[in-house]
Amino acid sequence: MKLSIMTYCYSRALAAGTLDLPGMLAEYARLGVPGVELMRPHADGMPTAELRARLDDLGLTVPVLLEGAAVIDPDPARRQAAVEAMRPALDMAVGLGARQIMLLPGGDPGQAADAEVRRWLADGGARACELARGSGVQIIMENHGGAHRLRGRVEHMREFCDAHPDLGLCFDDGNFFLAGEDQETALRRLRDRVVHVHCKDWRLAPAGQGGVEARDGRRYVGAVIDEGIVPRTAALRLKEQGYSGYFSVEYEGAEDPVVATRRAVANLWRLLSA
Repeated sequence: MKLSIMTYCYSRALAAGTLDLPGMLAEYARLGVPGVELMRPHADGMPTAELRARLDDLGLTVPVLLEGAAVIDPDPARRQAAVEAMRPALDMAVGLGARQIMLLPGGDPGQAADAEVRRWLADGGARACELARGSGVQIIMENHGGAHRLRGRVEHMREFCDAHPDLGLCFDDGNFFLAGEDQETALRRLRDRVVHVHCKDWRLAPAGQGGVEARDGRRYVGAVIDEGIVPRTAALRLKEQGYSGYFSVEYEGAEDPVVATRRAVANLWRLLSA
């Protein structure tokens, strides 16, 4: 069983300057979590070779590099240009020994119908797979609960997979919860493409306090894993099935991210070890 932590968990601390990249990596080592799921901007300013040396010294690895690309665009030429702009991230992934790049699709859908936007997303994912072909790095996409109309449901993920045989999936249990999808049903339909897993938790947002709107119309805010309302059924099923990829901790609540992420790691480890 392999654990990783998304550097996204520490975004607020990094932005506030209470944590820097070396300090964050030291936190991974203290927690005994070997996998650093790295958002590429979080490593800005540090050459890839230096970062690789730091990771090696600490016994850490980067299984997945996250990179954005503005592929939500009606113009195929602009979609291709957005994918071409991923080349530095691909070079970085190769240099770090990352096995996957998670494509974070951006752009402006304008007034386009949801089905048309999904076609652009599928095309962008397929173009990214072609860019990465032969590099040893796989392009993956995740279901996104906050974008459940566009890329949050099982049928959306199957559509993206149908666009290119090399595309892998990150199964995000908390995002399927927001999309109103049963985790185990989703897993059965997607298992052949699942190569990475995100575990996160939610709780209902107090009235008037924002949060993410789910498909059921209710709003939710981030919680520490096993302290909210999202079950871990899919993660446990994957463990039973001999899944050999990473289970990655994600936290996006309001607590101190360093403290909250420590609890999230401990809770997920306990759940998966039971």
